Amino acid sequence: MSDESAPPPEPPPARRRIPWGRIVVSIVVLGAAAAIAIGLANREAPVAVAPLTPPADRSAAPDITLPVLQAAQGIGPEGSRLALDELRGRVVVVNFWAWWCAPCREEVPVLQRASDEYEPEEVLFLGINSEDVEAEARRFLRDYPFSYPSVRDSGPGTARAFEIYGYPSTLVIDPEGRVAVSYSGAVEDPRQLTEPIDRLLAEG
Repeated sequence: MSDESAPPPEPPPARRRIPWGRIVVSIVVLGAAAAIAIGLANREAPVAVAPLTPPADRSAAPDITLPVLQAAQGIGPEGSRLALDELRGRVVVVNFWAWWCAPCREEVPVLQRASDEYEPEEVLFLGINSEDVEAEARRFLRDYPFSYPSVRDSGPGTARAFEIYGYPSTLVIDPEGRVAVSYSGAVEDPRQLTEPIDRLLAEG
């Protein structure tokens, strides 16, 4: 005999509806936020650029004459001699390097990118291989190639004339043959060179 006083069975609990609309909106919002964050992270960070020495205070670059180690961009042939005074009338970026210098290897692509910004008739990049063994210097040029010319001084005389006491070092020389900017150590960003070069070119 059934117990008519027993309560009726409880209905199964209602299934919760998944708020797909909210989930999709949240994913879109998070994706947009991530894209903005990545864009901000990839934005070029400011670069510390050495100020130009005022024209009246610039010292004349030494009038050096050295044999060409790598001919390029109208400088050469190899073994011929190049005088720095021959380059008057354009901006010249002089980079001192040696095969045994690890930072010299690291900065080659940076210097190359900066060099690629200009025509050599307007701005010439010039490497100076200093205090080095010629065979090793040539191996360096094969292993870490760059498209601009380089000259060679087997001893420290040229570096000392420029008051360079460490490698790498880079100088920016104005069209009048005066040192406008000097960097000691590796150039880490092309803008360290292109920004002062552009200001020199704007001087007229």
